[in-house]
Amino acid sequence: MFIDHLAVTADVFGFLYKFPTCEDLYINQATIYWIMRGIGRLAFPIYCYLLVEGFFHSKNLLKYGLRLLAVAIISEIPFNLVSTRQLFIFETNNVLWELLLGLIVLFGIDSIKKYKEPFLESTRATQVAKVLAMAVVTALGMVISQVTHLDYSHSGIACIVVIYLTHCSADKVKQLRGFIYGVICLTAISSTLEIVALLDIVPLRNYQGHRGWDNKALRWFFYLFYPVHLSVLYIVAQIIIN
Repeated sequence: MFIDHLAVTADVFGFLYKFPTCEDLYINQATIYWIMRGIGRLAFPIYCYLLVEGFFHSKNLLKYGLRLLAVAIISEIPFNLVSTRQLFIFETNNVLWELLLGLIVLFGIDSIKKYKEPFLESTRATQVAKVLAMAVVTALGMVISQVTHLDYSHSGIACIVVIYLTHCSADKVKQLRGFIYGVICLTAISSTLEIVALLDIVPLRNYQGHRGWDNKALRWFFYLFYPVHLSVLYIVAQIIIN
């Protein structure tokens, strides 16, 4: 994520072409830029996977959503400054909004899955109705993400939903398979560069489905790293160009 945003900052602020190169190896600034952006593709699918894990394991989804909302609000101005050099711009919005919308979509889908009509038996018709309702919720989330210009747009929502629908907490192989499906979906809708995220399978294989060492300070460190590192990149960029 940091490397990805470093590449964006260098490009937007015009000092990308001051990076050292190695022409003998056909490594120019454009190549360096796309390598850095490629490395950055590793981050978002991990966020999607952990969002789904958080959805299943969080004791309080409202608090979870409010934390995402708070960080999304705090991050918006630093994100705008780094990506466009403007304080306020509607044409692009940071990835925390995407994750928050994804969480809301998952809540809607999960509520439909668990809904039971009183006094009526579950039939094929009711199951079809549920599937259609879940498809509508997913489509609505994708449309909202597109209209509001969220980072990753409709492809991000699709990735989150695919990982959720193929998630199986009791089977690690199925979890990884679901993650692969999510990355393939993201790649098909967004960009072929997203396929790099399949490398995330390596660290995910070691994930045991529960938190490691954790406390509030550490949790907020990871939440606040996003807006803080964007702010630092902007400040450094201003120093370089001035």
